[in-house]
Amino acid sequence: MEDFQGSATVEVPRDRPLRLEIDDKRPWTVRVLPLTAARRLEGTLSGRGPEVFLHTGGPADLYLDVRSETYVNVRCYEVANRSELPDYGDSIFSMSGPFSVILPLVQGPLLVTFGDGGAEWEARLDRLAF
Repeated sequence: MEDFQGSATVEVPRDRPLRLEIDDKRPWTVRVLPLTAARRLEGTLSGRGPEVFLHTGGPADLYLDVRSETYVNVRCYEVANRSELPDYGDSIFSMSGPFSVILPLVQGPLLVTFGDGGAEWEARLDRLAF
């Protein structure tokens, strides 16, 4: 995939260092960061490929437009008062694209993962006023 940028969650083993194997002829850069460094889900964002977002606000609607024919799965992890992610987040949406959808998000902090096969996407967060 040309110009790929993305992020994913990886569990660091407790009994050994984290090891990754990258098999590609092109140059790669890999950064291992804490979850607090995840991209903030605010305003309008766009990208290509998987992404991890941090939603720290109140209830909101997430507008998601996927422009490619690929399978997409969106998961939410409640992260308040946690030092580790649960094994599985709540799957809030899964479908093959292209599509446009509105996904309701509850009060944060939430980790929202967007797993896909390289789709071009745009996400817009609209906070709900009560």
